[in-house]
Amino acid sequence: MRDFCDSQGQSGTFDNGDMGQVGCLQHGNHMYTLVASQADTGVLADDQDVLPLDGQPGWALDGSTCNVWLFVNNGNMMIDYLVDSQDWTSDGFDFQKHVWVWDNNGVQVGAMNKVQRDHWGVYGQFQQLNMVSTDGLNQGLCNDGSTNMVGGCADVVEVYSQMPFVGMHDAESIADGYTPNNRFRYDYSLYCRYEERMPMREFCASQDQPGTYMNGDQ
Repeated sequence: MRDFCDSQGQSGTFDNGDMGQVGCLQHGNHMYTLVASQADTGVLADDQDVLPLDGQPGWALDGSTCNVWLFVNNGNMMIDYLVDSQDWTSDGFDFQKHVWVWDNNGVQVGAMNKVQRDHWGVYGQFQQLNMVSTDGLNQGLCNDGSTNMVGGCADVVEVYSQMPFVGMHDAESIADGYTPNNRFRYDYSLYCRYEERMPMREFCASQDQPGTYMNGDQ
């Protein structure tokens, strides 16, 4: 599976023998394999538990095929922390509010892209996402108390993680914050690819001489 979409060279759905139909997506200079899609949940009210992404195949969870993960808004991702106002409403993936949850050998680990104001004082609870890229920034609302967050929301989020993905969560539900008057809508697809990376502590020792070298997306 790791090399299948690379061999196709274009986006589409292709037959991979006993593996069945495989979705492939070209994004930038890379090909990605569809892991699973979160069907549009419609609007979910009040604080929520982590929403697991069901339907992930074994090859996406065992470390053999995926370590760069591409999250793509399918059109209706939304988070709203005050239903009678747009002051805390965002479209897409919100870096102030959304939490990405990963599986660290059976222990769930939350991570955020901590580039916005820590309004709920929760950043210390979470790891920093190992960001690779973002795309489709601020395509709709992206609000922090009526202030537009520049670069605070994205339709496409690419991260590096050796841990398999569990699902999405949010800061206020975890912090049991200011109000239960929340709304959420999840509607996204997860793709992945595999990138050979040498641990940074070993990288320079592997080179023959001083210089500047490429270590994947590092």
